This record gives sequence, C-alpha cells and structure tokens, in this order.
Amino acid sequence: MTKRGFIALFVARGGIVGVNVLSLLVVAAVMEPAAFGSFVYLWSLTLFLAALAGMGSPAYLLRETSARQGDPQRGLSRLEAVKVALILPLGMLAVLCLAAVLLPEAALRALGQGPLDMGEVLPVGLAALVVMVLTHAATPFRLDGRETLSMALRDGAPQSLIMLAVLIGQLVGLQDAHVALLLFAALGLMLVAGLYALIRIRTPLWRDGPGLPRGGQPSFWGSSVLGATVSQVDILLGGLVLGPVALGHYQILKRIANLTAQPQVIANWSVLVRIGRSHAQGKLADVQQACRQGLKLAFFPGIGLLLILVALLPLALGFYDIENSAETWTIFGLLALGSLANVAFGVNFTVAAQSGLEKFSLGARVVSLGLMAGGILLQGDAMTSQGLALSVLVAVAVSNLLLSCLIWRRLGVDTTLLSLLPGRKGRSE
Repeated sequence: MTKRGFIALFVARGGIVGVNVLSLLVVAAVMEPAAFGSFVYLWSLTLFLAALAGMGSPAYLLRETSARQGDPQRGLSRLEAVKVALILPLGMLAVLCLAAVLLPEAALRALGQGPLDMGEVLPVGLAALVVMVLTHAATPFRLDGRETLSMALRDGAPQSLIMLAVLIGQLVGLQDAHVALLLFAALGLMLVAGLYALIRIRTPLWRDGPGLPRGGQPSFWGSSVLGATVSQVDILLGGLVLGPVALGHYQILKRIANLTAQPQVIANWSVLVRIGRSHAQGKLADVQQACRQGLKLAFFPGIGLLLILVALLPLALGFYDIENSAETWTIFGLLALGSLANVAFGVNFTVAAQSGLEKFSLGARVVSLGLMAGGILLQGDAMTSQGLALSVLVAVAVSNLLLSCLIWRRLGVDTTLLSLLPGRKGRSE
C-alpha cells in the first residue's frame, strides 16, 4: 500500500471513529440514562447474535478470497460462497430466534428476563442479519482495493445507521428500542443495495469451477463467536448486576478508552490481505515485515491518542454527567490499558487467521473468555465497574501473550512490540 493509501486509511478511520462516537453521544443525549443502559444491552445482544449466527463466515471468506489473489487455483466457488455467507447463517439465525421464544420461563428468570415473544425476538434477529450483510458486503470492496469504503461499510455503517434509526424513531414518536432495530435493518439493506447498484467490483473473487478451500471454518466460527463474546461479555454479564445507569456510564468510558486501539484496526486493515497472500506463497519473511509495518502504524499513534484522551476525559465526563472521581478514572485507566495491550501485541489475531493457525486464535479467545467471565462471576453481586474493567484487562493481556507465543513457536514470526527493537529478527528472516 502506498503512503497516500495509508494516509487515506488514517483519515477514514478517524472519520469512522468520530461518527461512531457521535452516534453514542447522540443516542445517549436523546434517551434517559436508564433507557440508554437498556438500549446498550439490546444492541450488544444484537452484535453477539450476528457473530454467533455468522458462523465465522466473514473471516473465512476473506481468507479464501485473499488466497485466490495469490494463487488462482485456491478459493471458493460462487455456490460455496452463497452457502457459507447466507444459507447457513440464515438457518442458524432462525434456530436461535426460535430457541429464544421456546426457552423455558425458569431459564429466562435465571437470566433476569421475563417470557419472550416473537415480537421482541424478531427485531433483534433481523438487525443481527443486517449486521452480517454489512460485514459481507465490505469484503469485495476490500479485495478490490477500496479499503476506505470497505472499512466505512463494515465498521462505520452499523453505528451510523443505528443512530439514524433511533433519531427517526424519536421524531415519529416510536421510541422503543425494538422499533429502532427494525428501522436499522431497513436502512442497512437499502444502503447495501444502493452501493452495489452504483459500484462495479473489478477483482475476480470466486473460482468458476469447484472450489479448493483450505477448511477450518469451524475454528473461524468459534474464534468469531468468542471474539464477539469477549468484546460484549462485560456488558452482557455486567448488565445482570450493575444498574442501567452504571452500565450506561461504563459503556461510555469503554467506548472512549477503546479509541486508543483504533490505530491497531487501521494496521489490521492495511496488512491483512498482504499477510494472507504472503503465507499462501510460503513467504514468511514477508509476513514478518507486514507485522512490523502494522506495529509502526499502530503503537505510537495509539500512545498519542491515549494522552489526548486523558486530557479530554474531564470534558466528556461533564457532558455525560458522570462523576469525575478516582473511581471513574480507575475504570477508564484499566480499560485504556487493555486497549494498549491489544496494540502492543500487534496483528497476532490477524496472522493466526490468515496463516492456517485459526485454531490457536480460537484457543486464545477461549482463554480470554474464561478469564473474563470467571473474574466477573467470582465477584458475583459484589461486582463493581472497577472489577468489571480489571477482568477485561487481565483477559486481554493474557490471551494476547499466549497467542503471540504460539505464533512465534509455529511460524517464527514475532508480532509483538519487541520486533521493532534494533537488530531483532524473526526466525523466518
């Protein structure tokens, strides 16, 4: 990628982050604190359901289509792609929605929920489906060299559209969160249809004959589901103990702290296709170089962002009417350190997914989920927002360290910040 391309990605990511933060600000501003906390819970459930029903297909399809760019004999056929991207996820989504409605009332009470009907479940299911559609729709643009558009569609569109849906609901007097999810689904489908009607994909994506996939989708599914679970489990489990107001404040602090890791997202987007192609061609030295490139793009901008966030946090606390206390700063500090740990360990999850080590990525997610959920559950009813944030930090740091060590052992590729030290070389070089 050219220097201009990198700058475009940074500008695009900054715009996406700005829009995502704006969407949170707007939704929080037009809702009462308790209603906002409930909305956060429902939206987190939607994102988790999208990952669960998606069966790992976004990452799997991206790996197979990236491999085809390096070797025309690799990849999937159109029929296989439709089955993986649409038919199987739709079936899974239908099963999950039906299971939610038929779940015994005793089990629902244990989760703090009353009986559910299809009118409550269907909006969440449709919104989850559209999140999957937006993710899949971004892949062809990414492989076609339109990284900025792809990033905006996958990472910016869901938050922007849910903000727009909430605002439309407020304007017409339909303020229920389920109505907002239905509006989000309609807006998302219209956006994807409009983009593909206007823009032609030039890059060949599928094999004309039977595909030659490398397999491993179950590991992609597990890693995807666990990744979404890890990113949302603090909200989903914390919501069972913390009140709606406390949960809403925690989500705001988490969203701000996560800005520290945004350069890492740019790094992943910048080097992902290169890593997949290089590994398919057996060029592990190029994989190592891509890891260093990703770290250079992510670490120092991440440090700079963290310093800016620390300076601006009092303003954000005042705007959201969050107490400017030692407790609040502790929560933010723990969450920010977790984001910085993601940056320091580089593109390890990307390397694992694109290099045939998806089962190790899955294992790291399992460890992360176990540590996070275990820490939360051990605290029980005594859990506080600080305890929630500490559980997140420990889980993120340990899982990243474990995966980076496994990648070093298997590939001889160092994904960590240490690879930037003078004279430090991977075994693959």
